Amino acid sequence: MPAEFLDNVTPVVDEHALLRYLGYPAGKAPHGRVAEVLGRQRQLLAGLVEPRAVYMNCSGQECFAFDFPLYDHDVVLCVVTIGSALEAKASEYAARGDVVSAFVLDTLGSVQAEGTAEAAYQQLAAVARRDGLQLGCRISPGYGTWSLSYQRAIFDLLPVERIGVHLTPGLMMVPRKSVSFAAERSPEPIRLREGDQCAYCLMLDCRYRRE
Repeated sequence: MPAEFLDNVTPVVDEHALLRYLGYPAGKAPHGRVAEVLGRQRQLLAGLVEPRAVYMNCSGQECFAFDFPLYDHDVVLCVVTIGSALEAKASEYAARGDVVSAFVLDTLGSVQAEGTAEAAYQQLAAVARRDGLQLGCRISPGYGTWSLSYQRAIFDLLPVERIGVHLTPGLMMVPRKSVSFAAERSPEPIRLREGDQCAYCLMLDCRYRRE
């Protein structure tokens, strides 16, 4: 099927992940200067984040060509981004020597990008259910057994330029606050556990596995 775009993608923000990325263990919260900067940067997000997403459903046979780990069924490929404005603002802070603001805003951007991927995944899961299918866990090139080199295959299939994303020769996405992923569309039941994709992912040897 041709590529399609998702509208009204609102990032699903993981506050626990945000604090972890900022260096705070469970049960701890920012205080002092960091808390002040975090509050201020949160207020800027609406003007710096522009979530966009493009996706395409592919048959299992088509996805076999790029060694998708779960190619028995159809697969959805997706790329999301929050745009380049936040990254530019963080670079501006860094150039002025305000490393705390730069770090906090960059971290917020990473969480927003991941939250955008999760929001897109949830919309695609709803589409799959309407088609009588279930969506498996999402994985990205470079994770588990899926080589980063297949990033190019996704970008060759999707009109990513229409959401303002491109690849460098080293396969890094620009803007950096972008996420590519794939997920299996299966007619068979998939064990799901809300909030923990590792619980139902079949890539048991993934280095990022949390269980």
